[in-house]
Amino acid sequence: MRYRFIYILFIFNFFFSFSQKKNFYISGQAKIIIGNDTLPCNELSLKLKNKHTYAYTDSLGYFEFKNLKKGKYVLEMIYNTASKNKFEVNIVDKSIKNFDIVFNSNCEFTSITAEKDIQENNIRLLITGGIAPIYHRDQHLAEKKYSFKYYDFGCVIEDFKCIDQYNKTIFEYFDKKYSEKWRKEVRDDIYGLKN
Repeated sequence: MRYRFIYILFIFNFFFSFSQKKNFYISGQAKIIIGNDTLPCNELSLKLKNKHTYAYTDSLGYFEFKNLKKGKYVLEMIYNTASKNKFEVNIVDKSIKNFDIVFNSNCEFTSITAEKDIQENNIRLLITGGIAPIYHRDQHLAEKKYSFKYYDFGCVIEDFKCIDQYNKTIFEYFDKKYSEKWRKEVRDDIYGLKN
């Protein structure tokens, strides 16, 4: 009876330690560089190519792949403007924590672009209208008065974080230069104006 108990304990311990060694994870945070800012990248799709497993970042950019075995993995970031979107990860004897992915947005419009446009007097207020651009009959009056042009992306737009950063820089400049009266005279569909 005593030997049977020791034998069962030995078997239980063997399977428990074996199962503990099999399950690893990869976790970290995805961040995007937009202009001078590094921001968490939320709702980003990530894929472990050789396992065909997907994960999505949360609102703060955190992700986790669970139930992995030892070995090499290729983590692929599904983001269309990223120049480097594949990362090799090797699990040897422990899980991978704090595997951070940082990538450049490659946006056309950022705070840096906005500051340059202000210097060159080429200011634009960005609109995310849709397939068919909308023209307001008297929009040219505000454009002329405040020396800017409306820029409607149409159906192909940039990352909303980039658009937001560009417009906020222009908003701050206009608020300093014209106080807030300009806000009542421009189109109300400018991205970020109502927030």
